[in-house]
Amino acid sequence: MNFSYAIVLLCTVAHAVEIPWVTQDPSNPKYKEMLDKAIENENNTGNNKPSLSYSPVRSISFVETFSENTKFYTGGDLYHMRYNVDGGIMCEITFAVTITGAKEPTTTWKSITVQKFFCQQ
Repeated sequence: MNFSYAIVLLCTVAHAVEIPWVTQDPSNPKYKEMLDKAIENENNTGNNKPSLSYSPVRSISFVETFSENTKFYTGGDLYHMRYNVDGGIMCEITFAVTITGAKEPTTTWKSITVQKFFCQQ
């Protein structure tokens, strides 16, 4: 089974069996930085690019997180965000973050893998 498929399956199962996703404060600047990194990753890989404009981020309206390890920044964290760009376009993105074990993920991210990404007007 390929890794991306396994993560998407995990996200689907997590929601289906009520594994708790935790709603976060979207005004926290760390989420903007993480979202920018996920978009940068998508710009570089092009695996899931939406057909509508998806950057620059104007505001983040919703963030939820899920950690397989029950502690954030330990390597198996999933993020789902809803955000807005110019022109009344709303985007949603779900991505996984793998880090190298440090306390602050913004400096030591090992990888960001985008699972779902779409935009609509």
